[in-house]
Amino acid sequence: MIARTEALAGAAQGAEPGGKAFSAFLAARRGQDPDWLAEARADAFARFSERGYPSRRDEDWKYTSVEAIAATEFAAAPRPNPAALSPWLELRGAGAPLRVVLVNGRFERALSSLEALPAGLTVSSLKEALAADAEGARTLLLASRPAEDAFTALNTAFCEDAVLIRAAPGAAVGPPLEVLNLATTARAPFALRPRVALALGPGARLTLLDCHAGCRDDDVYFSNALLDADLGPGALLEHVRVEEEARSAFHVSACRVSAAAGAAYESTFITLGGRLARNSLHVVLAREEARCDLRGLYCVAGEQHADHHTFIDHAAPKTTSRERYKGVLDGQAQGVFCGRILVRPGAQKTSAEQSNDNLLLAREAAAHSTPQLEIYADDVQCRHGSTVGQLDEEMLYYIRSRGIDREAARGLLTYAFGNEVIGQIGFAPLRERLSRRLLEATGAARGQKE
Repeated sequence: MIARTEALAGAAQGAEPGGKAFSAFLAARRGQDPDWLAEARADAFARFSERGYPSRRDEDWKYTSVEAIAATEFAAAPRPNPAALSPWLELRGAGAPLRVVLVNGRFERALSSLEALPAGLTVSSLKEALAADAEGARTLLLASRPAEDAFTALNTAFCEDAVLIRAAPGAAVGPPLEVLNLATTARAPFALRPRVALALGPGARLTLLDCHAGCRDDDVYFSNALLDADLGPGALLEHVRVEEEARSAFHVSACRVSAAAGAAYESTFITLGGRLARNSLHVVLAREEARCDLRGLYCVAGEQHADHHTFIDHAAPKTTSRERYKGVLDGQAQGVFCGRILVRPGAQKTSAEQSNDNLLLAREAAAHSTPQLEIYADDVQCRHGSTVGQLDEEMLYYIRSRGIDREAARGLLTYAFGNEVIGQIGFAPLRERLSRRLLEATGAARGQKE
């Protein structure tokens, strides 16, 4: 195995893009990674080298260009002084009592709050997991997944650390667990590769607050994030994901979920930051009675670009999915939603609903919506829909007749449209913080004061 890994690393020397950087990274990791992890990294980079970065000729990237990412030379993420980051934790985090902090993709236990983990819940860094249970870490990190795309392969190849979360069978974790991925300032563009691997045992329940944020808006960095979740029979994962990266940053993430019999996955994805943000969510309803409920809001302005791709795979009979995403786009912002629902042969009694609604606040803003149903069973109930429009002039007139000026009325309507998604977040401190931010972004706060 060592010989094969060294051969792959040698081959990477001449591979572009990033071959020399990967060879140097693999050499630096020697002695830290077991052979199976080094080989997994080399295999992943080989797959990336074969494919390269996606282009707009690829159907899944038709409306999103990653040329700016491919053209930028990203350095290794710096190692800042953790003590200097304390002011940012409350500003950018969710405020949960249980907290894991990653700074530039590395687990910082000193900044985390894990002293009082509930019974049945374990949280560890990659290094800690390898020392305590190397085989268990291997199973969690390398579980069978959908085929990797270029960016998930890059994460596997280059991630320096990971958060491994396990909930024992029947564990009902009361307080939410927050994972805060913080990107810090650097003089040169840099890349960070946060990774979370999560396994819920049969009947376990967990709320995960998954936050991604930058310290300063003028920082240029590339956040290449990956989250994998395996839900055992009857398990429930409530997943709230908040993306507030710096306005100059690139964010490309993937979330891959597998739900066993009777398991439930409930997610709320909020996208507010980043020059370019691409979020992919792949949910496999693998056994009967599995279900998922997906909600999302992207609120972008200026020249921001937000792309959401979802894929719900109804792989078994009697599975249920509900999906609703909303977009608010101002300035020259671009919004992309592509939602694919697959009902496999034999997946009878499937029930699936999907909708995507977009609100355009400027002439130059654009929304691209592609809902898709692919059905290979005949006893199903499936529907989808999409809307792209502007604010209702009659509603604007009604609000203005109450003594509110046009801009404030416009903000109040926009806030009401977006806050429907934020209002579904169960953890009150995070829900209230995001609601305040939406108020400020839409200008509705001025209308409330008046």
